[in-house]
Amino acid sequence: MSRTRFKVAALLAAAGIAAGGCGSDDDNNADTSGGSSSNGAPAFAVEGAKKSLSDQGTFIEAPTKPVKPAKDKKLMLISCGQAISACQFDTAAAAEAAKEIGWKSTIYDTKGDPTNAATGIRQAIAGKYDGIFYYYMDCDYARAALEEAKKANVPVVAAEAFDCNQIEKGAPALFTHMVEYAAGTYIDHAKAWGRAIADHAIWKQKGKSEALAFLDDTSRGSRPILEGMKEQYAKCDTCKLHVVEFPFSAFGGKLQSIASQNLL
Repeated sequence: MSRTRFKVAALLAAAGIAAGGCGSDDDNNADTSGGSSSNGAPAFAVEGAKKSLSDQGTFIEAPTKPVKPAKDKKLMLISCGQAISACQFDTAAAAEAAKEIGWKSTIYDTKGDPTNAATGIRQAIAGKYDGIFYYYMDCDYARAALEEAKKANVPVVAAEAFDCNQIEKGAPALFTHMVEYAAGTYIDHAKAWGRAIADHAIWKQKGKSEALAFLDDTSRGSRPILEGMKEQYAKCDTCKLHVVEFPFSAFGGKLQSIASQNLL
């Protein structure tokens, strides 16, 4: 299973669920063995929780045919902000993977401003890097630089990001490859993940969940998760979901303050 676990979006969605209320210890023992629940949760939430919490979950076996990596490659890792633990963790995982196959890597820190990604891309082109890993920043923040990378034949692999053709109809795709998941594209997976989070919260809170969902206003990466959550909360007549938007730059102490204000 991929080490990348959508840390940024998970924080947004999971924090929202945590804000929705506290369940008792007995909730951990609620029945998830069938289509209805002894704790009063609707059947769809019980079934969703049952699937997510099963030993199998959404896990699928990785390909068994080995792929022999090329030797002596140089990779630029463009982080969505090293001061943000989620960005730092996933960029570090990419650096670790590069090291394991004998590649050299350099981390470029956008410092939480996705428009800075263009500078990292251009540094990779000028430095004759063999490839770029681009994490949790959408294509439109660095469109011109990505076009330059394409012309220079420097491949760009993106994770948890929207390509330009997903943002604007008729626009070219500028990512060479996008990381895929068990459910398909990141968008498909993120929606399914949002549904799973909502199912779990509705089940744990006995069909009476009132939650806050925090959504950063910079990247589109967390929006499909929210869509999945909304789908499930719309099915629950006794549940409410409140969306709180915040600037990406607020991650950390500022976000804690925003969360506290909205909880009150």
